[in-house]
Amino acid sequence: DIATPAKVDGLDQQFSDELYSQACQLLSQGTISLDILAIQMGLSSRTLQRKLQSLFGVNYSDYVRKIQMQLVVSQLQQGASVKMAARVAGFRDQAYLTRVFRQTFNMSPTEYRKRFAPSDNLT
Repeated sequence: DIATPAKVDGLDQQFSDELYSQACQLLSQGTISLDILAIQMGLSSRTLQRKLQSLFGVNYSDYVRKIQMQLVVSQLQQGASVKMAARVAGFRDQAYLTRVFRQTFNMSPTEYRKRFAPSDNLT
């Protein structure tokens, strides 16, 4: 889970929770960037990059991609459409989401939804 840092103490967990919350909010607004996320966290872009590397062992792009995939999976498991899941996770292009999702999970978002969403939520 990308929201939980590898090395945890109280301050790291608090930072991690706030970072995750800010990233999700910016993704849903379609306005996420390293600079904007750093400003929201009260850090320089470089300091944020270093924190991501030390806490999670990933760079900014990988961190955001992992959050996006978590958001998409969560939405699909709840029965949301692929279009809605893409929007919530900050993907402007559903085809791009499908490509990234297939690279990550070896199946399309539609296949995942059919396999893992409760059958009474599928419309």
